[in-house]
Amino acid sequence: MRGSSLRRISEKLKSAQVGPHRGVRPMRLSSLEENPLVSILISSYNYGRYLETALESLRSQTYGFFEVIVCDDGSDDDSVPCVERYSRLDDRFRLLTQANSGQAVALNAAFAASTGSLVSLLDADDFFEPTKLERVVSLIRIEEAGCILHPLNIVDRDGKVTGRIPVMGRVEQGWFAERAIRRGGRWRFLPTTALTFRREIGEVIFPIPPQLRAYADAFVFTLLPLLTTVDYVDVPLAAYRLHGQNVTSRRDNMLDGVRRNAGTWVQIIDMVNERLRTMEWGDQEVQLDVNRNLEYRHRLFVVDLLGGQRSRLDLTSRLIALAGLVARDDIYSVAQRVALILLSGMAIILPRQLRAAWLEWGWSVAPAVKRFLSRIHNLRP
Repeated sequence: MRGSSLRRISEKLKSAQVGPHRGVRPMRLSSLEENPLVSILISSYNYGRYLETALESLRSQTYGFFEVIVCDDGSDDDSVPCVERYSRLDDRFRLLTQANSGQAVALNAAFAASTGSLVSLLDADDFFEPTKLERVVSLIRIEEAGCILHPLNIVDRDGKVTGRIPVMGRVEQGWFAERAIRRGGRWRFLPTTALTFRREIGEVIFPIPPQLRAYADAFVFTLLPLLTTVDYVDVPLAAYRLHGQNVTSRRDNMLDGVRRNAGTWVQIIDMVNERLRTMEWGDQEVQLDVNRNLEYRHRLFVVDLLGGQRSRLDLTSRLIALAGLVARDDIYSVAQRVALILLSGMAIILPRQLRAAWLEWGWSVAPAVKRFLSRIHNLRP
């Protein structure tokens, strides 16, 4: 089954004339229907308390030609009865169930069951604004892009807006595969709920490697700009719920957490490279270099910083090397780059037992500063 999937991917790319290197265009897309069917894919695991809000936001859409495929990943709460209730009320809703296998397997099952020309992803604890699908369908038809992104309002457990993603910096648009490759696959991507893409793109991305139980979205976003153009509408068309149980917000031992995160980056880049090797790129072999990825390199530095195996002189040397990568970075703002270096430099000076607390403080202050700057930005006339 896996072999046949890879052959289909290779054949698709040969016919599409796709490639992320110079002189090769992004993936060629077919004409889009006047009223395309949108498939909304939801992977759900024990988010029954939020799922009704997510599903109700879909029934409230001003664009009604859609299907909803919910794959429940072995929940033991009331998630399944909730989706079953909606499937009885509205035949656009469909439930799939599986034993707990992770986000990637659930999304793979949902995509395989879908039929839409456009595909939107929705996390089970998030929700769409009423005009989301209407705006996205209109824009993707006009711009002929392979995918569309938009900002997200950050909401708390009760749905109160507390901020916006992204807070600082711009989201890249167009065909920027060269830059993504230069950065080791890194770009300013957004949470899953912000993404809608053409089905042809999905047929290349899926199946997502099943090993990615919790970071399937990182695989999707890393591969995405190597295949197609990206467009962006600067209107928050959905909400990202921050409730303390999100994968990206869980706190644990900092050293172990950062070490695992660095390992995850290596795993994702390796899997993207494996997918790239199945593709026909012409004379060049396109591969991402994880050592060019600033997120990964920074995490390696933090592991050295907290691990206690490196002298201050050695750490300073490593920070200087990291600073060179930071200085060349074209994603972070100047303020973000300066803050990253200063925070890391001060941590070197501190005794090892205080470094984690210092970084924890710095990382906890950053979102508050970003929210403050976001409010100022939103008050501008």
